[in-house]
Amino acid sequence: MAKGPFGKALRAKEARELLKEVGGAKDAELKAELERILGHSSGPSNKIYRLTDGRVVGISHSNARLYESTEEFRQFLASVKETARRKPQHPLGTRFPDGRGFIDAAGQLAQEVAAKLQLDPEVLNGSIDSLEYVDEGARRLGGQNFFDDPTILAPIVAYVGEVMRAATDGHWEIRTWDFRGGEDSDRWEPVIAGANGREYHPFGIFKALLERGSVWARVEVDLGEVGSLGSRARRRQEVQSAATGALRTVPEDAYEVTLRYGDGRPRTVRFNRDTRIAGFPCRAGTEAGFSKTGELFAATLSEACSFGKLRFEGGTWVRYRKGQQDGRIGDARLGEDQEIDGLPCSAGTYVSFHPNERVRGTALASDREIGGIPCAGGKELSFHKNGRLSVATLAEDHVLVGRRFPRGTWLLFDEKARLVRVFLAEDWEIDAIPGKARTFVEFYVNGRMRVVALARSYLVLGQIYAEGTLLYFDEDGRLTYAQPGVTSAP
Repeated sequence: MAKGPFGKALRAKEARELLKEVGGAKDAELKAELERILGHSSGPSNKIYRLTDGRVVGISHSNARLYESTEEFRQFLASVKETARRKPQHPLGTRFPDGRGFIDAAGQLAQEVAAKLQLDPEVLNGSIDSLEYVDEGARRLGGQNFFDDPTILAPIVAYVGEVMRAATDGHWEIRTWDFRGGEDSDRWEPVIAGANGREYHPFGIFKALLERGSVWARVEVDLGEVGSLGSRARRRQEVQSAATGALRTVPEDAYEVTLRYGDGRPRTVRFNRDTRIAGFPCRAGTEAGFSKTGELFAATLSEACSFGKLRFEGGTWVRYRKGQQDGRIGDARLGEDQEIDGLPCSAGTYVSFHPNERVRGTALASDREIGGIPCAGGKELSFHKNGRLSVATLAEDHVLVGRRFPRGTWLLFDEKARLVRVFLAEDWEIDAIPGKARTFVEFYVNGRMRVVALARSYLVLGQIYAEGTLLYFDEDGRLTYAQPGVTSAP
């Protein structure tokens, strides 16, 4: 466990074992205090427990944090509240306004990672495999909480980017980033422009830490999304080892290795001709990714092919969830227009799948009614593993839970099809209260409104609340709390 400003970081598994050993229960009061400060629901995956010995533990996804007392947890809440009052700062700090200077500093910043994470400099050799040591160091020193410090995050982003740059024969560039709430000088993101024309995003480590807890896994997948564009990485590693597993059965003149693991085994190959690997028809001129054991994990189809209940047309890039032997598809980029699970999707659309082969996320080629909801084409669309709609954007005005919402409103449903949250496309009255455009409105499971941001000054129970004020209600519709000063997302 790693000690931070407040509490100790530990893994969720360790936290659950502690809860079982010591005993305790969920603390709705402390969770409510946290949500009032955050200004939104922290969701069912975020839990706060009060242990029988007085300590408090918060569990979020695969991470957790242990506080020695309720007092220490409330000190943490006070720090969160103070941070919330300040204008958001770029995750890499104020040292590089508009991104100026970051590219020139990237090399030096990358060299700081060993000291920041207390690692042997020799293991950080610039290879993809070296990112496993970055993961190890970050977990040892506090996991996700450790990345809140720009002086630590900037070197890690630089090192991840340098690994990507070397692997793709690319170069650094600065792109505009939609950084909500920050200054104009904060709207920048460093990316790697590969020699193939693709962009790689070192900032992806944020998502990686939240979803997988692994920088290495994120970069491994990014560079494995080879498809028809390919990585065309420089073969600059001195170590070269023979192919293993399924790749070993393929004639050597059928492909060329474009990227190797640190030990020299082939990671990515480019096919010289259409080639079948354990029944998978790989297209000539495209690349495929292999695990260290030589098992295929991603490739582009040379012809139509079925995988369980799924079928894809030729030209589709496919990535397995765990590998070819497991057989389940994790995601795909469509080679042609086609319907997936009855959903119209255009060529080039990215589709992800649950382990049960149901669609997890995609974008519609055109407006389509799903479960009685008019869903907009070209917008984010996702489903729960039971097949029910999770996220969609309204293609037209529509009535939900007895209220009409405007076209363009983003919707979030739970697994039982209950409306959880909306993101308003325009100022809109909800239960006679003026809701502010580009802010969230949340609902209880009984359909009553939980929280809304005011689009204009509004009178409630004899008191006038200013524009931007967040109003909180209980499950019976009574006002319980008002938080001033909320602005719309840009």
